[in-house]
Amino acid sequence: MAKTTFSTSDALTKKAWEEQLFRDSVKESYFSKFLGSGSENIVQEKTQLTKDKGDEITIGLRIKLSGAGVTEGQVLEGNEEKLSTYSMKVLLKQYRHAVRDDGAMSRKRAMFEISTESQMSLKDWMSEKIDQLHFDELGVGAGATANPSKIFYKTSSGVLSTGTAATAKSALTTADGKLTLNMLSYLKTWALTGGARSYIPIRPVKVEGKPYYVLLTHPDAVYDLRATSEFQQAMREAEVRGKENPLFTGAVN
Repeated sequence: MAKTTFSTSDALTKKAWEEQLFRDSVKESYFSKFLGSGSENIVQEKTQLTKDKGDEITIGLRIKLSGAGVTEGQVLEGNEEKLSTYSMKVLLKQYRHAVRDDGAMSRKRAMFEISTESQMSLKDWMSEKIDQLHFDELGVGAGATANPSKIFYKTSSGVLSTGTAATAKSALTTADGKLTLNMLSYLKTWALTGGARSYIPIRPVKVEGKPYYVLLTHPDAVYDLRATSEFQQAMREAEVRGKENPLFTGAVN
């Protein structure tokens, strides 16, 4: 007795295709959450050139006065202090990218919408490009043109110090190359004082009226920090009890 059968290789065997592609792991721009036009924002957006002509914005910085002033009976004229100002330039630059297909027939044959996936791919590319440009300007990206002039590192005796990138790299060891609470306290103190005023102190960011400093670090460094007993103890004793504790949410305060 003959039976009608269809194998998986038969031309008439129906195949089902999911019309939406699974997309590669992407992220929204990390720095976008810090972006704003006000001086309280970590990343400040300058929009003067969106309407005006030009390709460069010069940003000025005025340093606080350092003189002692005069008291009663002293002459003010001749004891004045000049203003100390600095400036930096931001150059306008355009970045573009594109995805190209082979035409209407290729778009017709594909089981997914090439136009939609092309648009999403460009969006993903741009969000990551923006982050890469931020890292490049900080001197730590693949496209960085210069190293930061001040690097914090641990010496062989465990004391925190500052130096050039080459000096810090030569002192780097497995034991002393990990992020610790002590290093975080050192960095915050240095930011507050400017290293005993040898540099301009860094102004904290105000969030809901409270001052904060933000440390941007690699997930591997955060893992090392979270693995320390000091960090775990701080989260247990100084944070909220229950499921919202950073030990369970993955947050780092």
